[in-house]
Amino acid sequence: MKSSVFRDFARLSKRFTEDLNSIGGFEDAQLALLLERMPKIVWAKTGQDESVELDTLVKEVKGDVQSLLRIVDVLDYIAHKWDEFSDTLDNFIYDLDQLAIIQEDRREKVKDFLVKYIRSIDRDKGERLRRTFSSSVIPNIRGVTAVVDFRAVMNNVFKPTSMRIAEYTSSCLGFVPKVILKVSSDADQGKPILVQLEKDELIRTIDSLKAALKDLEGAEAYLTPTKGKS
Repeated sequence: MKSSVFRDFARLSKRFTEDLNSIGGFEDAQLALLLERMPKIVWAKTGQDESVELDTLVKEVKGDVQSLLRIVDVLDYIAHKWDEFSDTLDNFIYDLDQLAIIQEDRREKVKDFLVKYIRSIDRDKGERLRRTFSSSVIPNIRGVTAVVDFRAVMNNVFKPTSMRIAEYTSSCLGFVPKVILKVSSDADQGKPILVQLEKDELIRTIDSLKAALKDLEGAEAYLTPTKGKS
């Protein structure tokens, strides 16, 4: 066999073939929901996340729950066997045709679904690998929250090395409004970065981010083929 999915076909149970064929018994709308939900189930970070996605799939697809769950198992097997570096769709389809395990009246429907599914899984897996690689070098941001705070301005600053606390006096001269930013990342281990900015600093930061957005859009435009471009 040319593809990783079917390399151990001889050791797979008869149920594997039956479940592949049962895909052809589902309506197009049900299969569309499977295509949408399966990547979230396959790459769920926790068992709880997987259960939530699976429950949602069952409620949306409806129909024969047992058949649906068996198809989910088969699709999960395919996703985890698929090697994005060595496997190709052509080899997968070649093996599927050589094995002749799909009923003739369901063959095109099942093959069409599997091609769409593998493309979605391969695309999603590649994105996950890219994110994993990038986050191993530079953390990915998860969110930013901002609040306005009033910081007191005191007329004195206590210096332990040159002052005695008994002689230290201080009074408030007023308050300065500042923005407190909390920046969370996937590497902060529950300890986000906190920074404070005054109005002019906030404006400069926003301008820098707007400039970065334009730079990003320019880079995306360069990488995106335009109509008529060879």
